Amino acid sequence: MSWLFGMNQRPEDFSQFVPPASAVGGGGPDGSGDSGDGKGKSSAMEAYHFDSAALERAAKAAKDLESSKYAKEALELTKIQEETKQKELLEAAKEIELRIEAAKAEGKRTEQEERRKTLQEQPKLDKQKSQYQDHLARKRLV
Repeated sequence: MSWLFGMNQRPEDFSQFVPPASAVGGGGPDGSGDSGDGKGKSSAMEAYHFDSAALERAAKAAKDLESSKYAKEALELTKIQEETKQKELLEAAKEIELRIEAAKAEGKRTEQEERRKTLQEQPKLDKQKSQYQDHLARKRLV
């Protein structure tokens, strides 16, 4: 439906509707108004360029649809399509939330595994430390 809003078309040139700079700005040879570089008010108008053809096509399509005998069916189909899109987005959001929760659980599991390993190694380290302290004490006595 992007054709309806004119997204697949290049914008039309509306420069024919923009008055010349001398008529708009009152710029003349005395240097007042336009600087003469062609970038006066017309370039300002280009910044606000609007393609009304897309709106005209949308209005025409709406009128055609309104007068069609299948208008109700088309509206229902559009509603169903929108509901389907919303459901798909909700499912995607739920899937992302599940992945986040799974990542959190995995992080906690890894943290607990590292803690368990540390607790297993602690008695060995304590034993080595006490042996080293004993060794230093004996060395001082000799």
